[in-house]
Amino acid sequence: MLRVSTAGFRGSFRTFVRYHSHSHGHSHTHAANAYLQTTNLRDPGVRITWIGLLANVGMAAGKGAGGIIFHSQSLIADAIHAVSDLVSDFLTLATVSVAKKPVTKAFPNGYGRIETMGAFGVAALLLIAGTSMGYSSILTIAEFALGTESTFVHYFSMLPLGHHDHGKPLQMAEWNAMWIALASIGIKEALFQATNRIGKKQNSQVLIANAWHHRVDCLASAVSVASISGGQLLGLTWLDPFGGLIISGMIIRAGIAPLKQAISELAGNTTVANSSDTAERVQDEATLLVERLLPGWQLERVLLEQYGSNYVATVFISSPSKRTALG
Repeated sequence: MLRVSTAGFRGSFRTFVRYHSHSHGHSHTHAANAYLQTTNLRDPGVRITWIGLLANVGMAAGKGAGGIIFHSQSLIADAIHAVSDLVSDFLTLATVSVAKKPVTKAFPNGYGRIETMGAFGVAALLLIAGTSMGYSSILTIAEFALGTESTFVHYFSMLPLGHHDHGKPLQMAEWNAMWIALASIGIKEALFQATNRIGKKQNSQVLIANAWHHRVDCLASAVSVASISGGQLLGLTWLDPFGGLIISGMIIRAGIAPLKQAISELAGNTTVANSSDTAERVQDEATLLVERLLPGWQLERVLLEQYGSNYVATVFISSPSKRTALG
């Protein structure tokens, strides 16, 4: 609902608008946050969302430990992918809670930019984690292919892009690592089916989006399964770190779009906000508001500025005698 809050009138007024119509995240909508903010476990949607979150915690720990123990860089990268999801969910939860606080004199446009800063932090973490893992995978493959004493390996290993045990012999990823990745696919597919079924039953787009989140996560684990098993069957030791490189690319790609969006919002870019469905809804509500409160006046335009999941609308109107925006 469009609400007017103005101390004076000079041809335009500003109004604070709450429309939670978008979200930041990691190549998918972090829609689960709406369900994680309640503990009503009698609601099937809430229950399956919390089950999914706890399963993610267990799988992230299991894949991380398994990747280290069974010498699989692709499984470690898959674990980083899972951890980035968890960090994103919890950081988004924290920032969304702050963003919902009412406006104050110090923050007349609300706290929505806190949510945008949280999105920036999540995207930055994704890029750092993906770059670090990708660097380690490239260096491992280069050492295997060119030798530890090659010029490329020598200079590339000096880059401060991540941790790597330079000169350590490349070990074949063990079959046990593949079974962990395969189990992850099974769990994620089960979560997809359960969440999607409940989402359709409740007609909840939030739950359906979160269900597809689980399905997309299967892709990273599938890369691990393919690279580990392929390495074992074909005797290609470098195939596992190559799988880790692919997953690293997925992580980096997931961070680029939300990072660009967060920077755009923090810089005050209004292009996206004013071309959204929300802009059309605000335009319609502003037209009705002007007709009701100021008969004879004309709405010239509405300018939306995005503050996280909130919007601030500047409404330009003109008097009956002068059809140009004032102020």
